[in-house]
Amino acid sequence: MIEEDLFKEYKAYILANSMFASSLNIYNATPKDLASFPTIIMRQSNESDYIQGKTTDRLEYISRLNYRVSIYAKPTIISGTKYQPRQIINEIRKLTFNFFNNIGLDKENDRPVDNIDLSISRQEMMFSGRLASWNNSLYF
Repeated sequence: MIEEDLFKEYKAYILANSMFASSLNIYNATPKDLASFPTIIMRQSNESDYIQGKTTDRLEYISRLNYRVSIYAKPTIISGTKYQPRQIINEIRKLTFNFFNNIGLDKENDRPVDNIDLSISRQEMMFSGRLASWNNSLYF
């Protein structure tokens, strides 16, 4: 599935490049409880086939995708250094933008979002675009 492939690639990219990887949680669905921070929730919000991209054998096609990435952060201490939520969010935002930009999705929205728990900072990003897949598996 395209969504699963993209989530695996995103998670691997973030964990390989983030200085917060040791304490970072990444989910593809909202967990019942956000118990530790920082946390990223990456969800596909829409998918539709781009009919003009389908081949006659229906093995290769192009999908229109929309993704929402929510970043949650609290003050975090790593190797004795305290990082504020905005520092954490800004690093993850940059990595997230680079990932989606490299696969050809455009940033539609990037904004802070108020959270019920005021001790948690939250940023939401939305990306959209068309991606090609082969036999229902994503390729870049």
